[in-house]
Amino acid sequence: MTYTDIQIREAVDVVFQRFDKDGNNLLDQSEIKDFLGYALKKMHSTRPPSDKDVNRFLQKNDKSHDGKINKMEMFALLKSTLNGGQ
Repeated sequence: MTYTDIQIREAVDVVFQRFDKDGNNLLDQSEIKDFLGYALKKMHSTRPPSDKDVNRFLQKNDKSHDGKINKMEMFALLKSTLNGGQ
């Protein structure tokens, strides 16, 4: 199944509503750690995310190199992940 840009934007909004604690439309390291922890729990992992996990996530997805994930970066990540790089 291919997801539309609208569906992916809605998913990004859900992620930010849940994890962007300070409401600045950026996920900082702490918020990313919470996001990854939630994802790991959904995958039935008992291991909490490490700082190394957060750093790897940022290295791969932080295209602006500001140490945070913005909505456009999350959109690109979800689009690539959900639509297989389309």
